[in-house]
Amino acid sequence: MDDARSGAREGAPEGLVSGADGQTAGRGRHGRSWLGSSGDDLLVSILFRPSPASSSQLSMLAGLACARTVDRLLPIPSAIKWPNDVRVQGRKICGVLVESETSGVQTVSVVGIGLNVNLDPTRWSEIAESSTSLRQLTGAPHDRVATLRILLEEINDLYDRVVAGASVRDDWASRVETVGRTVTVTSTGDVVTGRAEGIDYDGSLLVRTADGQLRRFTAGEVTLQGAR
Repeated sequence: MDDARSGAREGAPEGLVSGADGQTAGRGRHGRSWLGSSGDDLLVSILFRPSPASSSQLSMLAGLACARTVDRLLPIPSAIKWPNDVRVQGRKICGVLVESETSGVQTVSVVGIGLNVNLDPTRWSEIAESSTSLRQLTGAPHDRVATLRILLEEINDLYDRVVAGASVRDDWASRVETVGRTVTVTSTGDVVTGRAEGIDYDGSLLVRTADGQLRRFTAGEVTLQGAR
């Protein structure tokens, strides 16, 4: 992501893809690290110079593209844990981090994607029970370059739709497994527990608390507390 931002400052065009063979200082959401062994996974950052309308959909677009990629490679359907973690059988297989900067009227966004391709989660106790990979689910190694081609195809298709004025909100929201569950949302120091009732027009999570209030979250960390 740092390389993609450097490229943006040097005038690199939209669509620049920066990748890493492995990482030792990967950034996840909320300041977490992202583990990735050399040669195992897909670790890429993509540069966008979106319009305001397109910018508001980048996170949804990226999460949906990742889910569609996973679905093309697995016989098991994926789901999205709000806002954009892709999971299979309740375990995380892909994460998305969007960082944006605005200078004048121009917005520059970098979408970082970590997709577990050949990762063996059992090597790390902290993710052994919560993460999975294409290889773990199929029992066979996957080619990272071929996987990247599929991912970029999906991103390109969805971004073309967004630039043309369409919305990916409905397609993305239909995959969000968080809806209908009891959740705890941590956002800017506020911790709220309630039932996730739906997704708003802009991708915000709508949570009904025990006292009947409907709370709206544009960002935050969600813990799933119960079944649908």
